[in-house]
Amino acid sequence: MPPPPIRYACEHCSQSFLELEALRKHRFEQHPVRQPALLLRGKPVGALTQVLMTPLGPADVLVEDATACLLNGQPIPPARLGEQLATMRHEFADVVLSNQGATTRCQLDFRVADEAHLAGVEAAFLRLARDR
Repeated sequence: MPPPPIRYACEHCSQSFLELEALRKHRFEQHPVRQPALLLRGKPVGALTQVLMTPLGPADVLVEDATACLLNGQPIPPARLGEQLATMRHEFADVVLSNQGATTRCQLDFRVADEAHLAGVEAAFLRLARDR
C-alpha cells in the first residue's frame, strides 16, 4: 500500500495543500504579513542610520505593526518607545521591531546640541558680525 501523499499545512490556519507552491500562494493571499515600521515626526525610518539634531517628543514617535520591541538589546513595550527616545540626546539607539512574521531594525544617532554650545555658537556669530 503506497504511503499517503505529502500535505503541506498552513501554520496560520487548518488548511493543507498537496503542493508547496499552493501553500505559498495561500499564505501570501490569506495571511499577509505587514512589516513593522518606526515613524519619526510622521516619516518612516529607513535602513540607513538616521541622525537626529533636535530632541524628539514622545508624540513624535509612532510604532506601527509591531508586537515586540528591543531598544539597545533591552525589551520595551512598543507603546513606551517614544518616551525612551525622547530622553536621548548624545547616544546611539538600535531599535528592533517585530511581529509574528517580520522584523525591522532601525538605527538612530542622537546628536542634540546642548544649550551652552548653542549659546557659544551664537556669541561667535555675533562677534563675527560685529568685527566683520
